Amino acid sequence: MNAVRRITELILSLAFLVLVALGFLYLFAPKTFVNSKSDITDNEQHISRTYTQVSSGEIEHTTKIQGVVCSEYDSGTKTIELNGINSKQFEILAAVGDRLSPNDVLYSYKKKGRTCGCNCQIISIRREKLNGEKNKENIFIELLDYDALYISASIPVKEIDQYKKNIPVKIRYNNTDYESSIYYFGYNVENEMLPVKLKLPADLYPGTVVSLVFTTNVVKSGLYVPEKFVFVEDGEYYVYKCKDQQSNESEKTKIKVGISFVETEDDDSVKYIEILSGVSDGEWIVSEHMTLSSSKLKENLKNE
Repeated sequence: MNAVRRITELILSLAFLVLVALGFLYLFAPKTFVNSKSDITDNEQHISRTYTQVSSGEIEHTTKIQGVVCSEYDSGTKTIELNGINSKQFEILAAVGDRLSPNDVLYSYKKKGRTCGCNCQIISIRREKLNGEKNKENIFIELLDYDALYISASIPVKEIDQYKKNIPVKIRYNNTDYESSIYYFGYNVENEMLPVKLKLPADLYPGTVVSLVFTTNVVKSGLYVPEKFVFVEDGEYYVYKCKDQQSNESEKTKIKVGISFVETEDDDSVKYIEILSGVSDGEWIVSEHMTLSSSKLKENLKNE
């Protein structure tokens, strides 16, 4: 019985010593008892920072609208009609699907070649024999006349001053850009929009929908930074400005922004923001404050 009591007293003494040791540990090293996941979420400060300099260069201001390929012909194509032709003296020298230039010979009649007279593609060739007349027929050659095709679009009439004749325009179709320009301004305004016609720079069919990118202004020495360095608070735009790329201190700086645009660098697309005021060319900014794990900071950033 005495032996059991001694063992019990020994266990209680050891337990007391352990509790005392844990108490001292908590008093002098409380972080030992903090949940590691919570600590990283709320207090982690050892995050790598990303620095960049404010860049200066030419910035194109563009406007993007839709257009559609149209034809001067109501049907979209033109038809060459040859009536009462002697079939023995006629020979077609091109096939359906052929692409011809204005001086290319389309057919021969009575040993004389006839050109198509335009940049075109042969859509169909139809021959009809005349009843009661031997070796006589009517021939219909349907052509897609590329010279008669154009791109139809509408621009805001209140912005007409920005869309001068010969303003640079990119026709964008199937991930390919073609250069074009406006050659005709309409005169009937409908829903505050004015119709315009643009030159067709590629072999597209009537009804094809394309994107038109107008260069309305070019800023020769504009300032810009990658979009990820800009954030918004209460409708205002800010960056964090710092001394250099080794600086651990930064200053929240209000800026005014212009357009956004995308540049391709090493096969990667980077989105940039034009800056109108607030920073200068060559100044350093950091994205540290947008990537810290601090939950308090993230709650203050609307763009996170």
